[in-house]
Order: sequence, then C-alpha cells, then structure tokens
Amino acid sequence: MDPLSLTASIITVINLGGKTIASLAKLRAILDAKEELSALINEISDLQAVLTTLSHITAEEENDHVHLGPKKALASHVQRAKYKVLELEELIAYELTKIRRDGNTEVARHAWLRKKHVIFRLQAELRNIRWNLATSLGIVTS
Repeated sequence: MDPLSLTASIITVINLGGKTIASLAKLRAILDAKEELSALINEISDLQAVLTTLSHITAEEENDHVHLGPKKALASHVQRAKYKVLELEELIAYELTKIRRDGNTEVARHAWLRKKHVIFRLQAELRNIRWNLATSLGIVTS
C-alpha cells in the first residue's frame, strides 16, 4: 500500500472515531452508563492519538522518502480499526437509538442492556488494535 493510501485510510478512521465519540457522548448524557461509555470514548480517543502519530510518520515518508517498513501490517491494523469503529457506529445508529417523529433522537434503553456485551467486545477489540498499532509503530520507528 502506498503512503498516500495508508494516510487516507488513517484519516478516515480518525474522522469515523470523531463521529462515534460524538454519538457516544450523546448516549452518555442520557443513559445510566457514564463510566462504561466514558471508558469507550477514551479508548477511541487513544486509538485516534496513535493513528494521528502514524499519519504524521506516513506524511514524513511521502515528503522525505523515509522508509516506513512493514506497511502491509500497519495497513491491516488500520483496516481492522476502521471496521470495528464502523461496527460500533452502526450499532449506535441502528440499534441503540431511534429517531422519533419529531426528529429528536431517543435511546433504546432495552437495546443498551441487550447489546452491552457487544459494546464491551468492540472496546476490547479496539484496545487490541491500538496496542498492535502502537507496537508496529514502535518497531517501524526504531
């Protein structure tokens, strides 16, 4: 994968993460699950921080011809992050919230109770992806 494609994928995941954080913040304001949702928001923010660092390094490679090393592994981690953040965003949009007739968003509290385990699984998967990205980043930059 060329550096430009990798950078574009990274930016996509960062932007998706921002949208998901905004959705989670709305849920946190309504649901009685502030600690769980805050932890998930922090996990996505931490992932965004690692991705931002990776974005800067790939931009340096484009400009200075720095050798990034195993791009395939990094690209794979970025793609996995994208799919997990998308899965989380879809869960929020289609199962945890409903649009009322007046246009306002309503939280499906029963869906939260039913889907809590899925959210915790996604949080753990995002944490593992972040750790893998951080480890790969450390190897590439050492």
